[in-house]
Amino acid sequence: MENSTDRTTDQTGETAGRTPAPAEHRVARTNPGTTAGSERSEPTRIPGVRYRKVTRHRPETVVIDGHPETRDAPYDTWVPVPPRDWDRVLRRGVVAVAIGATVLAAVAATAGIGGFLSTLLPAQVAYAVAVVFDCVWLTCTAIEWLERFDPRRARGARLAGWAALLISMSVVIAFGARHDMPAAGAAAASVSPTAKLLWWLVLRLYSVPLSDTTRFWLRRRQERVTATAALARQLQRLNHTEAYMHAVYGPTALRATDLENAAPPSTGHRPDTAHASAAESAAPPDEAAPPTPGHPLRTTPEPPTRPPAAAHSAAGQADFPGHSGAGDGGAPVVRVITMPSIAETVRTVLAHHPHASPSDLTARVAAVHGHRDGLAETVRRTRSRIEGNTKRRTSAPS
Repeated sequence: MENSTDRTTDQTGETAGRTPAPAEHRVARTNPGTTAGSERSEPTRIPGVRYRKVTRHRPETVVIDGHPETRDAPYDTWVPVPPRDWDRVLRRGVVAVAIGATVLAAVAATAGIGGFLSTLLPAQVAYAVAVVFDCVWLTCTAIEWLERFDPRRARGARLAGWAALLISMSVVIAFGARHDMPAAGAAAASVSPTAKLLWWLVLRLYSVPLSDTTRFWLRRRQERVTATAALARQLQRLNHTEAYMHAVYGPTALRATDLENAAPPSTGHRPDTAHASAAESAAPPDEAAPPTPGHPLRTTPEPPTRPPAAAHSAAGQADFPGHSGAGDGGAPVVRVITMPSIAETVRTVLAHHPHASPSDLTARVAAVHGHRDGLAETVRRTRSRIEGNTKRRTSAPS
């Protein structure tokens, strides 16, 4: 029995020894302003300084069974309260009083002017028009505030505001005189200039006089920035117009751009006429034939023997040496600007650079005709056709 009891005890002990231990639960907190010995210690207070209680958050990492998780745990602390800024309070109060006085003055002026105009106009229209008088001088006051750093520009808004205010006062006084109460009319008319005077004081409170050198520097900076903004707006407008033109007119717009790029600069008189072929343009000036007035326009230009840009410039110089802009009979002639086709340009470039790479050939063609969709493929097909024709001609029996 004892052995049996001992075995039972041993088994029980072994079973108890195999019971799993509880999971580890550890919390690590990071509390700014506290020490390891006292986590909730309060910061040292300064005598004479007011404090207020605020709730803040700090990271808290909880480790359970070896797996950490972090959260933002709230905690309370005391922070010092800055003293009240009475200057700011007074400034806000002054602005609030000015706004309130302006609203009351606008209501009084609108009632007087609207009642005066209601004898000629419907009541709704009369009171709506009466609002314009106060809106004008209020707008001038706002412009004066925006131009407070430039007294010369602010002076114009100030004078315009006082002029609009005088007109409003005269109408209110006339309304009082119409009802045989000139004193009441004058009292009602004095409300608006009082509000205007209050705003004048508020503007003086916030505006800081600048020296002449500072105003000069600020004005020059404004001129540069304004010029840059104006140029950016104009470029944006031109880019928008150009994009619209290309989107609407398509290839026609590209053709017009090519003609514009190929046109010679204007010299102030009617341009001469250029009807010589590429072969004639390559000849010396003394061998070039003079043009014939009234020569028909050439719809299909001949292949040039030099790059298109140089051909056009040479044609204008070789065909008309010493020409003054008139034909043999004295009648003015018109210069005809003709652009070669892409095939002619490719043929001309291959004549001078037969081993040009596809990218180089495409770049040279784009310099004349401009960049467009599918230009590289068009140049490749044209080159293959030209080189194929050349090979067939050379291989054909003579």
